[in-house]
Amino acid sequence: MAVVALGVLAGAVAAQEGVGRPLHAVHFTCDAWFDEPGIRALLPLTPGAPLTAEQLAESRRLLELSDVFREIEVDTRVGDGGGAIVTFRLKRKRVVTEVRVRGYDALKWRDAYRLVRIRTGSFYDPDAVVAANARLRARYAQMGYPHAAIDSAVRLRPGEAELTFTIEEGPPVVVAAVAVTGDTRMPANELEHALRRLVGKPHRRDGLREGERMLRETLREAGYYEAEIDGEWVPSDTDAGVLWFTIDAGARTEVEIIGNEARSRKQLLGLMDLSSRLIVTDGTWRELARRIKREYQEQGYYRARVFLRFTDGDPRQIRFRIEEGRRYTVRRVDFSGNTQLSSETLRDELNTRPGRWLPWPRRGAFVRAVFDEDLRRLWYFYREQAFEDAEIVDAPVDVNDETGAIDVTVVIDEGPRTMVEAVRPPDLSGLPPALQEPALVLVPGEPLLPADLAEDSKTIQRTLQSDGYSGASVEPVVTRRKSGDVAPAVVDWTITRGPRREIGTVIVQGNVETYNETILSQLPFESGDPLDFEVLQRGQDKIYQLGTYRSVGVRPIGAPAEVEDVGIAVVPRPSGSIQWGAGYNTRDGITGFGEISYDNVGHRARRISVRGQGSVIPNDLDQTQFLALISFREPSFLGSAWQWNSELVGERSTKTINQYSILRGGFGNGLSRDLLPRLKGGIELQLEYADTFDVAPQSFLDEDEGDSFTTAISPFLIYDGRNDPFAPTSGIFDSVRLRYAPPGVSTVQFGKINLQHSQAFPLANWLSFIYSARVGYGNAFSGAEVLPIRERFFLGGATTVRGFSENSLGPTDQAFNVLGGDLAMVLSFELRVPVIYQLSFAVFNDNGGLFLTQCDAQCEQQRGVFGNAFTAENFRHSVGPGLRYMTPVGPISLDYGFKLDRRGRQVICYPGPRDCRSDSAESIGEVHFSISGTF
Repeated sequence: MAVVALGVLAGAVAAQEGVGRPLHAVHFTCDAWFDEPGIRALLPLTPGAPLTAEQLAESRRLLELSDVFREIEVDTRVGDGGGAIVTFRLKRKRVVTEVRVRGYDALKWRDAYRLVRIRTGSFYDPDAVVAANARLRARYAQMGYPHAAIDSAVRLRPGEAELTFTIEEGPPVVVAAVAVTGDTRMPANELEHALRRLVGKPHRRDGLREGERMLRETLREAGYYEAEIDGEWVPSDTDAGVLWFTIDAGARTEVEIIGNEARSRKQLLGLMDLSSRLIVTDGTWRELARRIKREYQEQGYYRARVFLRFTDGDPRQIRFRIEEGRRYTVRRVDFSGNTQLSSETLRDELNTRPGRWLPWPRRGAFVRAVFDEDLRRLWYFYREQAFEDAEIVDAPVDVNDETGAIDVTVVIDEGPRTMVEAVRPPDLSGLPPALQEPALVLVPGEPLLPADLAEDSKTIQRTLQSDGYSGASVEPVVTRRKSGDVAPAVVDWTITRGPRREIGTVIVQGNVETYNETILSQLPFESGDPLDFEVLQRGQDKIYQLGTYRSVGVRPIGAPAEVEDVGIAVVPRPSGSIQWGAGYNTRDGITGFGEISYDNVGHRARRISVRGQGSVIPNDLDQTQFLALISFREPSFLGSAWQWNSELVGERSTKTINQYSILRGGFGNGLSRDLLPRLKGGIELQLEYADTFDVAPQSFLDEDEGDSFTTAISPFLIYDGRNDPFAPTSGIFDSVRLRYAPPGVSTVQFGKINLQHSQAFPLANWLSFIYSARVGYGNAFSGAEVLPIRERFFLGGATTVRGFSENSLGPTDQAFNVLGGDLAMVLSFELRVPVIYQLSFAVFNDNGGLFLTQCDAQCEQQRGVFGNAFTAENFRHSVGPGLRYMTPVGPISLDYGFKLDRRGRQVICYPGPRDCRSDSAESIGEVHFSISGTF
């Protein structure tokens, strides 16, 4: 015991060696790369200050919270100079760098890897490997492979792990036969024939349920709705067996429907899932009778009645007798007593509407259940409009059996409307001055709408939360008094702030790929700021946008306190990727592309990619095209909040959609950053050499064709307030882009501006309206009459004016080749209606015009420019339907645009010797397919 005691004492002395002395140095040893500067900055160890045991304990805690190391040892000793030296001996958690699954045939590739549930970039966990083995074995057992064996091999290296799962499926247990016995009331071989697709297949765990379902459907088609089926698996040998089903068919049921003229027997029976539901009882048939009645009423048969009669016996008879009656239509929906809200406003809140020629949404039918729900909705609507005492007094329904007209009158006692008399300012003392006067919606003299009251409550609560009062609650206090038809109200606020919370230490967790500084530079908060969960969410979004991490979580860690540490938990994705593809289309011929990218250059989330793309038409090598692109992204330029993007591009593009071919090389650089939430700004610099050839329009051939140099500066501002960038239903999108090519460094000096404003808002819960206005203007300086053809605007196509082919609108030369323009205007409208799942239907209207404003009448005559007059005739219009299907990479759009101002055959005659040319008549419209958003 003495020896043990001495050993423990010696260890304690060794552990405390150096404590109390000035800190001389901190060393790290680790078996794999980690962000040593970031970890060093995180620890509370200051050189020269006395080393304490508390500092060592806090350092260990922070290292554990970083969630990077699987082993942490802390050694302290006294150096030669008498100072303390601390050494952290670390072993980093291993990152899964590769997951392979081999030997599967019965499983699909996606299912095999989904069952493993271990992804590259995650930390290696032996328990996760064991769980993956168990899931694979369980799935194979369910699929009829009970002998399947799973072998998992793990190759460990410092900081890394490679996993290989090898599957030996073994022979399946096969369904050798099916047998049907018992009181089947039908030929057994006929029932067994219904199960024929199960024979010869592996015996899956759900095979019995599938067989029972198939038999149940077959028996019910024959009228045996009360049949009982009991299935079991009977092994015949080690790897085969029989699916054995014992049936008690019971009495046959004959279903008779009479009196149904407006609806077929199949339609009425289809109102319930009679063939597939587990049991069918008398209650099932009664429910079907109710549904039949509701179906008739929804189609306008207001007085339809359904009688149900059961007759026991063998067969048992179930008889539906339907008295359809005539069709009725709601002729009027009137309101009485509504002095402050119009009848039209109230009518818009009802599903019960007068009949009209358009049957969608449903109009004209009167259904009592729907009308009762309408009255409840109307009651709530009045309260939403500040009528707290409003009541629905009566709602008589007048039915004229001779004419089939139904007149509805809703009698309302509105009561006084609550109006805002005064709004007391909330007590936000102690908050920063900029937060003490939040913008409230409620205004004296306006109705006190509950929605506005709730919004103001949230605004005040949000203001408190932004200063760290995360648990703050705000309750409005409304004092009303009656004064005739109005009830003036004074609004006050009861505020419970709760404790104020601040951000303590910001700890990056699970980061084994990048420097912590790269992550921390993206955060809109730092230690000492108020703990604001909305700001935490913004930081999470910013880090995720780096593209380096598979998942990001930003949240407080530890118990709630006045000062809380915040953890930035990241799971990296594989840094490198290789993509390639090939295909063929009639426009470009044989095409192919390949891209190699790496997203974590220098452990700082820098991205570099090399992309090559080419196409060739075998019988016309002159149409060969290629694109070579090298791009680089620096997320924190010189450690700032600016992101730097650079790209080097080489391209040869031949005339397909455009009116020219080009061979170009360019070098571009851009800086951008978030200036405010949802507001992004930046500037780009582009240097480019281009050889433009094979130009179709001849009017400005001497300016358009040949070599050119361009150095352009392009500042921009983008505000994106949409609720969804791909399929918005509300919000605003605005952008301003400038482009200026100064003299001396550009072949042609010019300036351009592009403006866009788009807005989406819901007209109803099933209908969204979107409009977009775009204007582009350019001007060539130094005496040039037009912008270079590559800088001119072109209209027509899927993203501008639908109904017209790509780049087909605007002024033309004498051969009807489109010249492009320096002024482009587009105004688009669209209504969208969700149909099912991710599919929606749209109706659109596009309007656009394109002009060469610098080319005056003399220029037009000399250059042979036609269709350039700034007149209503040269603004083109289209309408049409469209479909939108949302995918993870954006919407797939299919539109057909009809030209509203379709033009017939055009003839142009030139001055001097008679020279006339004609163009063919325009098509009715155009089909457009795109994988992008129109707005």
